[in-house]
Amino acid sequence: YPDWLAASYRLQAVCLKSNLEAARRSRLSGTSVWLFHDYPNCAEGVVDMFWRPKALPPEEFRKFNAPTVLLLDAPRRNWWCWETADLKFLVSRFEDDPTDRAMLRWELKSGNDRLASGVRDGIQVKADGVQEIASINLEIPRRPKAERLTLTAELINANGKAENAWNLWAYPTELVAEASSKIRSIGFDRL
Repeated sequence: YPDWLAASYRLQAVCLKSNLEAARRSRLSGTSVWLFHDYPNCAEGVVDMFWRPKALPPEEFRKFNAPTVLLLDAPRRNWWCWETADLKFLVSRFEDDPTDRAMLRWELKSGNDRLASGVRDGIQVKADGVQEIASINLEIPRRPKAERLTLTAELINANGKAENAWNLWAYPTELVAEASSKIRSIGFDRL
């Protein structure tokens, strides 16, 4: 039961992040989180009935639910290792002051290994909604096996720092080509 509960909490956290980021990218004027805490017949809160964080610590929740939030606009999250991903970084800002000297840093990692990174300076950020702040063409590096890569970004300006992270999945084509020549099936009479 503890493993099942922990996995359910992690899934809920992923869904909440995905849904809130999608709402902010949609250029809505605001969103509301249904239930901050659970109650007996509804376990949809960010914290449980006793106000204990579930799988989402406060600092992680603030990465996608704050006055300024970094967002990723990507056509998908799964890539072949040789592909080029056209990615856009957006900022959703509603309460913080505008700035004309923001800096965006991003990094693609596999575990602790940095695979790619970049910096953009002098970014102007408005204070009234969602705007694109950078676009990158990221070549997905060749990997020996299918794996999760983590794309992190931080926006630094006079208002402070906003940061966020997203999982991307990289798949080597060599393994697919090799497997297709080894898999055979003949006859299923008994089926």
